[in-house]
Amino acid sequence: MKRIIALALAIVTVCALLLSACGRVTYGNRITRGTVTFYGTTSVLTQEEAERIFELYDGKLMVKDDPSCGFSEDVSVSINDGQHVFYIAMDGCPIVYYVNYDRYVLMSDSEQETLYSILEKYGFHFPCV
Repeated sequence: MKRIIALALAIVTVCALLLSACGRVTYGNRITRGTVTFYGTTSVLTQEEAERIFELYDGKLMVKDDPSCGFSEDVSVSINDGQHVFYIAMDGCPIVYYVNYDRYVLMSDSEQETLYSILEKYGFHFPCV
C-alpha cells in the first residue's frame, strides 16, 4: 500500500512539473536580432534592446484569453526574424499577444515601463489606438 501511494505521489509530482513548464515563454536560441514595427515603420533594435525585451517575457506564463485590449501587427516586436513575435496592447493594457503561440502574456507595471522606454526611442507612444 505504501508503494502505491509513493508511486501515485511521484506520478502527480512529475505531471505537475511537466504542466508548469508548459505554457511559459521560453527561448532556446541566443537572441540575435530584433525589430519593432510601429504603423508601417520597421526599425532594428540593438542586440541589448532585443535581449532586454525578451527577458521581460522569459519564463512568464502564457494564457489563452480574449482581452478587450487592441492588438495589431502594426504595433509589434519581432525577435530572431519572426521566431518570437509579440503584439503590444495599443490601449496601454499591460498585456502582450505572443503571436507564435496564440497566447497572451501579462506584464507588471515596471515591466511595461521598461518596454515602453525602449519602444519610445523608435517612435512608439501609448495609447496608440
